[in-house]
Amino acid sequence: MPSDFMKIKTMFTIPIYHVTINNWVRKKEKINKIIKDLYLCQPIEDISHCLTDYFLNGNGVEPYWNSLFNILSEEIVGAEKSFFDGREILIEGFWVEKAEKNKLHPVHNHGALGYSAIIYVDYDPDVHSPTRFVAPFNNFETGATNYYMPNVKEGSMIIFPSSILHEAPLNTSDKTRTIISFNFKV
Repeated sequence: MPSDFMKIKTMFTIPIYHVTINNWVRKKEKINKIIKDLYLCQPIEDISHCLTDYFLNGNGVEPYWNSLFNILSEEIVGAEKSFFDGREILIEGFWVEKAEKNKLHPVHNHGALGYSAIIYVDYDPDVHSPTRFVAPFNNFETGATNYYMPNVKEGSMIIFPSSILHEAPLNTSDKTRTIISFNFKV
C-alpha cells in the first residue's frame, strides 16, 4: 500500500479524445452525399490496403474539404474549447478511407507533430474493429507490445497525437467500413 514514503506517479500519458457527433443521422447523410462519388484507390504496392483518396490529394484545398468542415464545425469548435484551451484547430486536410472485405490499413503514423482525428462513418461494432493503437513502449514486465482499441460507434470522432502508431485491422465482413480522417495542429 503506497504511503508518503512510497508513491506511485505516472511518468507519461497519451491523450485520446472522444467526441460524439451531434445529429449524426442527418450529418452522415450529408457526408455520404459528398464522399459517394470520390475516386478512391489503393497504393499499388499493397493490394490488401483499403481504398483512399489520401494519395490523390494535391497541395491545396480539395473541393470537398470545406463542405466536410462545415458539417463538422460544431464538433471541431467544441474540441478547440474543450480539449485545446480555445486554441484554433488548423486542419491540414481531410481524406476518406473505405475498407471493403479483406482490406486493412497497416500500422502507420501521421508524423511527429500535431494531432489526427478519425470519424467513423460506416461502422458496425458487431463486425468491424476500431482503430488499434500501438503504445510507444512495451509492457514493462513481459516486453509484449501494448495495444489500445477505443470503444467507438458510428458518429464517433477520436482525436490522438499524430505520432502514435495505429492501424485499421482487417475487415473480415461483407460490410464496408468507412472513415474520414484529418490531421491538424493547434
